Amino acid sequence: MTNCVNCGAVLHGNKCEYCGTEYNGTGITADFSEEDCTGVLSFGGKEYDVYIGHMEAQYVCGANIGRTPDGKLHIVHGQLKHKFTLIEV
Repeated sequence: MTNCVNCGAVLHGNKCEYCGTEYNGTGITADFSEEDCTGVLSFGGKEYDVYIGHMEAQYVCGANIGRTPDGKLHIVHGQLKHKFTLIEV
């Protein structure tokens, strides 16, 4: 199961039921260089040269969240998620 690159809806086939974006079944792939954060994003049978323009990291809370007596955030079963903004070269 994958998500639509335009709206994020879960795909069930070759066309997004929410926004109508069509996919030819080739999938979405990304190949990035370790040195300079540039790479090639492939989807819909096309390739795009891109670079990482911005990255955000935030915790998604799990079952228990709170603060320790000294005020530090304490998360049990939390997960660190990253959001990347790709910019076409």
